[in-house]
Amino acid sequence: MSDPNDSRTMPAAAAPAVAAGTSLAFVAPAAVDAGLAGRLAVSRPLVPVADVRARGKEAMPLNGALPRIDVEPDTFTVSIDGEPVEPAPVAELPMAQRYFLF
Repeated sequence: MSDPNDSRTMPAAAAPAVAAGTSLAFVAPAAVDAGLAGRLAVSRPLVPVADVRARGKEAMPLNGALPRIDVEPDTFTVSIDGEPVEPAPVAELPMAQRYFLF
């Protein structure tokens, strides 16, 4: 926690309240079998870690696209699947450096 008289913002201060209902704690399968959740009295569910070495991007929900992205080293031109992309400059940068001056 921060000092109540501190004028700096802490955008991550609300994160634990939100994460408690939507997150998991990945632990070794032996820890789940041994009843680690009861001994530690944790609020998030403990889930055993599975072998993920064989999983790839196509196994992720809603994230199966595998475009070919090329960047020209001389001109920094970006092409996605052979089609050049011309990014527009952004008008506003939310949560930019001015919010994190500490």
